[in-house]
This record gives sequence, structure tokens and C-alpha cells, in this order.
Amino acid sequence: MTESEVAMEFVNKINAHDVAGLIALMTADHVCVNSLGNQSARPAIETGWKWYFAMVLDYRPV
Repeated sequence: MTESEVAMEFVNKINAHDVAGLIALMTADHVCVNSLGNQSARPAIETGWKWYFAMVLDYRPV
């Protein structure tokens, strides 16, 4: 899969609110860095996505 394809698949998973699919696209050592510079690793990333989708029911980046 090309980098562009991975990026589009990531967006597709977000649009579907598919947390398991998002996690599957990430490497085992994936780190999320927020706008404040705070870093999170798995399983905090998974927990964060579940929380966000529960809070923002209609979230879709595109």
C-alpha cells in the first residue's frame, strides 16, 4: 500500500468510526503527538478514539 493509500484508508476508518481498523493501520510503536506536544502510545490512542467518537457522534474529516 502506498503512503497515500494508507492515508486515505485512515480517513475511511475515521469516517466509519472504526477504532479497530484505525489501530490495525498503526505500527506497534505508533505515537500520537497532539498540538501541545503531548505524546500517547497504544492503548491510550485506542481509548482516545473511542472517547472522541462517543463524544462527537457525527465526526467526519471528509
